[in-house]
Amino acid sequence: MLALIAGTGFDRFLKPEEEKIVETPFGSRAIYKIQAQDQSFYYLPRHGLDHSVAPHLINYRANLWALKDLGVDKVLSLCAVGSLNKDFKPGNFVAVKDILDFTKGRTSTFYDGQDRDLKHLDVSNLYSKSMVQEIKNFFSQRPESFQEGIYVCTEGPRFETAAEIKFYQMIGGDLVGMTGSPEVFLARELSMNYASLALVTNFCTGVASDSIEFVSSFDQYQDLIESLLNYLSRKNISKQESIFV
Repeated sequence: MLALIAGTGFDRFLKPEEEKIVETPFGSRAIYKIQAQDQSFYYLPRHGLDHSVAPHLINYRANLWALKDLGVDKVLSLCAVGSLNKDFKPGNFVAVKDILDFTKGRTSTFYDGQDRDLKHLDVSNLYSKSMVQEIKNFFSQRPESFQEGIYVCTEGPRFETAAEIKFYQMIGGDLVGMTGSPEVFLARELSMNYASLALVTNFCTGVASDSIEFVSSFDQYQDLIESLLNYLSRKNISKQESIFV
């Protein structure tokens, strides 16, 4: 089963048909059943339908646990990002291939030695290569620009300073967002195939100018998102077991 995790606003064109309240050890979560073309999947709005939850306050553990409890084995994460790299222009779609985590106070594991045994997750294959390949196959038939890049996750909700942006560029970052971690790590712990597709909405501070100008949004790509969800729902992707040491 496929689930979409995304920001607020997707319910404007992905009409929720059914709400499920899922109880987890970390709190209850509302998950929505969605129909895209002729396929059904689950939709989880990260910030709530009213966009009231800041990135650093999202209950990531409850989100991923609830999806796993519903039988989800494939997760497509959609995120709007700023670009650190002039080759990644606003309007470009980017599959995340790795992450640099600069979050500060977020719980990033189910296995912290308190409620569950302490475990150390192998993150060699963090993002599902099979899902990313399917996304590449999908975009190969589309006119939109598609790339792969490294995502820098910051704490938020503020944007980054010009000095921070220079540092992230120096260490190899291509994109900046606020929700990639710990989401991907928790999905990997639960042996879920997870892929993150980012839409570049702006250049970061100092990359193209001294201010941030938003020039693109997911609202422009309703048909693309519905087609991609329908495409991924049809694909049989082998389970990627988590590895602990």
